[in-house]
Amino acid sequence: MVECDNELLQPVFEDYFHQLFIRIEPSAPYTQAQNGGAERSGGVIKDKIRSMRAGAKLLAELWLEISKAAVYLYNRTPRYDYNWKTPYDRFHTFIAHRDGSVINDTKLN
Repeated sequence: MVECDNELLQPVFEDYFHQLFIRIEPSAPYTQAQNGGAERSGGVIKDKIRSMRAGAKLLAELWLEISKAAVYLYNRTPRYDYNWKTPYDRFHTFIAHRDGSVINDTKLN
């Protein structure tokens, strides 16, 4: 399931998610509170971009690369809420379980 605002309710996105068996769950229009997790993570990433640019005294023209690095770091930072796992690990573990490609350690013994 993908929780989002109404920006992803375009046919091209709906078709793509439908092919991957992912359900889109949009929030009500003009209600940012329903999309709080995404709003908060966006704010954290924006702060990280500004801090990285200012701290390293990088040029404004490098904003795209700085933002890619900030998102990369955000997705690979362990979270207390996720039992100290990263969002990246959680996502790829979910995909592996969904696709049946997980090898259970007990079967190896």
